[in-house]
Amino acid sequence: MGALELFPLRVAKGKRFCNRELEKKFLKDCIEQKKPTVLISPRRYGKTSLANKVVDDLKRPFCSVDFLTTYDDLSICHSIVKGVSELISQIMPINMKTVSLIEKCFRGVKAAIRYKSIELEFSAPLEKIDPIQQVLETLNGLEKLGEKLNKSVVIFIDEFQRILETPKGDAIQGMIRHVAQSTAHIAFLFSGSSRHMLSQIFDDSNMPLYMMCEKFYLGRIASPHYMHYIQEAALIKWKTKISENIIERILKLTENHPFYVNYLCNQLWQKSTLPTEEGEVDTAWEECFLSEERRFVTELEQLTINQRLLLKEVANTPNLLEPTSTTFLSKIALSSGTVIPILKTLSNKDLIFIDDQKVTRVLDPLLKYMLIKGI
Repeated sequence: MGALELFPLRVAKGKRFCNRELEKKFLKDCIEQKKPTVLISPRRYGKTSLANKVVDDLKRPFCSVDFLTTYDDLSICHSIVKGVSELISQIMPINMKTVSLIEKCFRGVKAAIRYKSIELEFSAPLEKIDPIQQVLETLNGLEKLGEKLNKSVVIFIDEFQRILETPKGDAIQGMIRHVAQSTAHIAFLFSGSSRHMLSQIFDDSNMPLYMMCEKFYLGRIASPHYMHYIQEAALIKWKTKISENIIERILKLTENHPFYVNYLCNQLWQKSTLPTEEGEVDTAWEECFLSEERRFVTELEQLTINQRLLLKEVANTPNLLEPTSTTFLSKIALSSGTVIPILKTLSNKDLIFIDDQKVTRVLDPLLKYMLIKGI
């Protein structure tokens, strides 16, 4: 089995999904009770993998709607209609009887059979479509269909924060709320890569989705679970166990960040021989860095000088409990009045975070590695 199969860098499925037992139980309960839920975590923590794993275990019809490439109200509406098309194809036979039933349940769209699936299309010219009303009609149609078939489905909307960037995003949120708060057959899951913007959507009392969702904060996976999983992967690859010191080095460098644990292990598991020295892990980590260096340089170039200065000092200060203390401020020659808004900006950009021990840290361990190297 190849390294990418053992340590997937995208969605982890089946046996390649590591632990998250408490998280799976929480999300499973929310889905079964049709409680709208928002998964909150930094980028690359495995939100999509978790959602996919839970619905797969539940064997529920499921669609993933990604707002990443949406740019206006109509494209958001189209993404939702496309996702509902996928659900219909999962819960109904592909025949003309299905098309007829859809016409009775849905307004504003028509159904066609294409490529052995059901595809919903707008029934009016694009310039005459009201995205707000169409979102409501499409979700209501799915609810009616679920009731007729006695079927429950799951809609997972990723990069949901993009809805803040469209002219009628607030109104579309209102339509989603209207359906989500009364549905008996649709479980809504929301997620995104900007914790700051998701907080604006779900925690601001002026927003339509305020207080509607169960909120779940996804953290990093604990070391004992990784120990077990990595040992299992070593047995699959090399037919022998790996030294616990090697695993500890992997977890120290990656700081248990889910994406980077898989990224580093991918580098190591591509080797023909079992790593026996910590230096081999360090070399693989450097290889990971060289692959990502250009991305980090571009990201840092978008920051101000003071933001870069502060970020670098956070990286080089272990156990930073008080980033506004006199001792810390003296290192960077900035006042607390200057540092406080910079800390907020870096946090909103998901460049730093405060861990369970109240320590301020750089969120991305590979970026931290670069900053400590002084590049």
